[in-house]
Amino acid sequence: MRQLTLGSFVALGFALLPGAVEAAPVFNTSLASPAGTYFGSGNPNTNWTVETAGAYEFGLQASQPFIGPITPVGNVYTASTGLSPGHAPRWAFSFNYSYIDTSGVTTRDDLSALNLSVTDVGNGGTITFNMKNWPGAAGYDVDTTTEHGPALGSDNGQQDSTNMGFAGVAAFFLPLADPDIVNSYTFTLEAICGTGACGGDGVSLGSVSMVVNTVPEPASMAALGVGLLGMAAIRRRRKTA
Repeated sequence: MRQLTLGSFVALGFALLPGAVEAAPVFNTSLASPAGTYFGSGNPNTNWTVETAGAYEFGLQASQPFIGPITPVGNVYTASTGLSPGHAPRWAFSFNYSYIDTSGVTTRDDLSALNLSVTDVGNGGTITFNMKNWPGAAGYDVDTTTEHGPALGSDNGQQDSTNMGFAGVAAFFLPLADPDIVNSYTFTLEAICGTGACGGDGVSLGSVSMVVNTVPEPASMAALGVGLLGMAAIRRRRKTA
């Protein structure tokens, strides 16, 4: 696989040291409260794939804009290709990182990176973004139970949702930005410590992964079926003639 770089959002490699022991992932579940799901407004706290490692919680989720989260099978989400009525891809993804201990020891400033790696299974290649630098992400202070937008360095958590057209991906990794491609993508979110407050520089604090499979929407499949029937009818008429 090839590794691509993309400005300040792309994370550098780290020599990872042993971190917290991760629990088994939990599928189609909710994020711990506080803070639950807090990015945007009215987003339900459902259908997340969640892993915890000590006091750290990681979540990934796929959703349909203007409709809501997609129900996964295990950690696999099936989404439609094409564009929504708002001219965005028909699916988006959400990520969550939280330090859920109410003592609020570890902050975003203690992280050296919050890496989101996306692997294009069908075409090969992985691209990694440092979501700690992602503009506009929501943050949460577990001590004061306060939400911030954008996230502050003193916050204990961060989450947001976006689609595959973000951060100029089209210029570097075209299949990820093409909403019409039938494909499979693997997402992995991992937090990397940068200070002694969370175990030392380069220590992995935990991670979570999900898979998104894109398939033609039912309307497109129906149109394709009608088109194939039409072509077959034309061929039969030509043979008769």
